[in-house]
Amino acid sequence: MVLKVQKAIDLIHKHEKRRLRILVANDDSFQLLIISSSLQMMRQIEKIDTATNGQVALDLVMEKEE
Repeated sequence: MVLKVQKAIDLIHKHEKRRLRILVANDDSFQLLIISSSLQMMRQIEKIDTATNGQVALDLVMEKEE
């Protein structure tokens, strides 16, 4: 889990010139809160959406594509 979060943070730093929109999906509500709260502190992030599972995440992505 920590390794995945660090990889995400490294990727965000790589794109410092762009404001990013992030979608965080996790079925554990506590981890979802921790991850999204941590990401909110990063100035490169424009918007953070959350999803409680993979299907909700997919639905959100499809909704944004329309």
